[in-house]
Parts: sequence; C-alpha cells; structure tokens
Amino acid sequence: GDELFGDAVAPADVLHTELTHAIQSENGTATLRINLPFGERGDVGLKKVGAELIVSVGPRKRTIILPAALARRRPTGAKLRDGALEVSFRS
Repeated sequence: GDELFGDAVAPADVLHTELTHAIQSENGTATLRINLPFGERGDVGLKKVGAELIVSVGPRKRTIILPAALARRRPTGAKLRDGALEVSFRS
C-alpha cells in the first residue's frame, strides 16, 4: 500500500463501496447494469460465451460470470446510459 499510495491513503482504507454491477427484472426482460464511467459508444464491445459475459472497453476486457437465470438467456440489446452499460436479456 505504501508503495502505491504513499502517505495519501492508509493501506487499510476502503477505496470503493459501489456495486460493480446489478440486475433488475421487469416484464420478462432482465437488465444487467455494469458501471463503465469512462466507456464511450464506439469503444465498447460485448460477447456472451456460455455463462460468461465479456465486456471490452478499448483494449481492456472484463469477464462477468452470469448467474444461472441470465446464463440461459441471450443478450438482446445494450446501451450506454449515465456512466453504465445496460445489457438486456430475454427468456
């Protein structure tokens, strides 16, 4: 911690408390909301492989293991809104 942050932050400090992603369901459509504060429309890629959702922003990738309820579904759409990527799934 000292090497990374010096005196600016104590090694035991909590630096992030927000959820990285959340799921909502309404009228047969489930939406996975993933925080992407620096994502821009042309830089974001999305791919589902089995039970994994692979999100890329430019050269960086993040793999999210989907819960069973979403793993059986396929993505039907995605949009960037308010610093987050919202991915829709239908049964």
